[in-house]
Amino acid sequence: MKNEIQQYLGTLEFEQPQFHKNMAVVSLMNPDSNLEYLVFDEAVNKGLAVEETSSVQELKINNKTGKEVLIMQGEFVLGGKQNRMISRNIYMEKNFTGSVPVNCVQQHRWSPTFDKKFSSSKRMATKGVKLAASRSQGEVWNSVACFMAQSGSHSQSHDLGEIFSQKERDVSDYLSAFSLVDGAVGVAIATRMNGDIVYGIDLFDKHATMNKNFKKIIESSAMEAIVGEGEIAAADIDVEEFLDSAKNAIYRKQKSVSLGKDYLISGNVEGGALSFNRIPVYVTFASGHQRNATRHSDLGRRRPDIHVGGDDDQDTINPSTGFGRVRFGDNYIHRVRFGDNYIHPRQDNDLHRYIPPRQEDDFYRQ
Repeated sequence: MKNEIQQYLGTLEFEQPQFHKNMAVVSLMNPDSNLEYLVFDEAVNKGLAVEETSSVQELKINNKTGKEVLIMQGEFVLGGKQNRMISRNIYMEKNFTGSVPVNCVQQHRWSPTFDKKFSSSKRMATKGVKLAASRSQGEVWNSVACFMAQSGSHSQSHDLGEIFSQKERDVSDYLSAFSLVDGAVGVAIATRMNGDIVYGIDLFDKHATMNKNFKKIIESSAMEAIVGEGEIAAADIDVEEFLDSAKNAIYRKQKSVSLGKDYLISGNVEGGALSFNRIPVYVTFASGHQRNATRHSDLGRRRPDIHVGGDDDQDTINPSTGFGRVRFGDNYIHRVRFGDNYIHPRQDNDLHRYIPPRQEDDFYRQ
């Protein structure tokens, strides 16, 4: 028997695609639900308090807004001792007080900002980084580092938000090229990434929520599109086939942070979904090779430059873990994964070393 998410996917209608360079956007239509809630950007300004905890991978949230709040995986939280992104989809109850799982999207800073307060940046991580959050912090840093290298960006602290800011001009024409169709509750986005067509979908229970998040979703997808090449046309995309893959994916329930059912989606597509009272509130997924398109489309073709020794490489090796930095072009990458192996510099100039996955999260605060 199909769950409420799979059933919802079967009721969607499609509008005509809009095209710009290597990216296509299709608005998805469905009647609105009657749920009432705030989105994260609104809630932060209406009494949602965010505080540090003793764990870098958790933030304490106190929902004093008087309403339920929808928080999406991948939304940026700026400030505190380190910039983070929310790592789970959350439908937060009124008066919720508790810990929320997050991932770091900034390395090399573990000290308060000037005002120590958290805020929303009104941005969302790329699909590749969001998918990585379902696996581990190490995977998140891999995705951020690889994206920084591919896009020619530079951030001393590998701050994904800073990388977004550097690329505002590059994505501005994508933002102006697409518009949300009246009544749309979601979008399907197809992007040509160096020969492959990768898909992503963001879907809500009503048009108002889709409209509030449209810009951040398009910006997030455009950030990945700018490292791709080529053009895209109607003959290249098949949203219906992609949705069929999602209907037939594996849906695994995990303990929700607050209200509703929280699904982890895997198989030919990867992502997550959140429902409340059998109403799909937020559904997000991407084609299974989306994470590879983001992490390896360029790195897979270029061998990184390994730099060991020298005055500016004194902190290259962490003696407690053996991990180091890899220079890719003008950027230093904490470590790079090729297939199942991690490549990093060693003091004996042996350039390849396998790092067991269980060690990959040792660097949260580096």
